[in-house]
Amino acid sequence: MKIVTYQNVLVMKKAVSGKFGLYLHFHDGCGSQYFSFDAPINEEVQEWLKDYFRANWNCNVKFTPSCMEFTLE
Repeated sequence: MKIVTYQNVLVMKKAVSGKFGLYLHFHDGCGSQYFSFDAPINEEVQEWLKDYFRANWNCNVKFTPSCMEFTLE
């Protein structure tokens, strides 16, 4: 699992909000981090997130089956 700084998270939250109008939640505790949305995200958002994290943070996104949460690897 990749650990990210809160400063990086703020940049990501702003990018998601600006591009898709979605609020991205960040959860951080005891060495574990994950992101979540209020509702399942569509394939366009999923692909954009995968591309964004691969290009900017050199990591992969792993979505839960509900497509409401993801972690970074």
